[in-house]
Amino acid sequence: MFLAKRIFILLKEVGVQMEEPIVVKQSTKGTLLFSFGALVLAVLSLFLILVDVRTFSNGPRVFQNGTVYVIVKVVAIIGVVFFGYAFFYLIKRAKQGKAILVVDEKGVTDNSSSVSLGLSRGATSMKCGSMPCLGITASSYC
Repeated sequence: MFLAKRIFILLKEVGVQMEEPIVVKQSTKGTLLFSFGALVLAVLSLFLILVDVRTFSNGPRVFQNGTVYVIVKVVAIIGVVFFGYAFFYLIKRAKQGKAILVVDEKGVTDNSSSVSLGLSRGATSMKCGSMPCLGITASSYC
């Protein structure tokens, strides 16, 4: 929904006739903020791996259970792997500064997420009342 509104606003600003493509770039600031969050969670997961939670004398007694200890360690290892990968992936993506949305005469190219559709060739510009808008046919996704 947000993406459709953004395309509509961009087409409204430049008009239906496009001499050059409309490019929406990824926010480097937002990506770096997400990567910082991933780094914090990876460090916290690493802390859970390195610290023996059974030695907490003032902590809850649930950590004295061997099964809970193993579960905490396994979840911490998964957390280090997942959030560590996310950190490096987000840093790489922030350095690239790639376009997440391109509207040109070929169609609409959506690269906003890992499940985006890519190039939609069935995109056409049209008039919606007095304002220009963008139409994408359902057959363009098949």
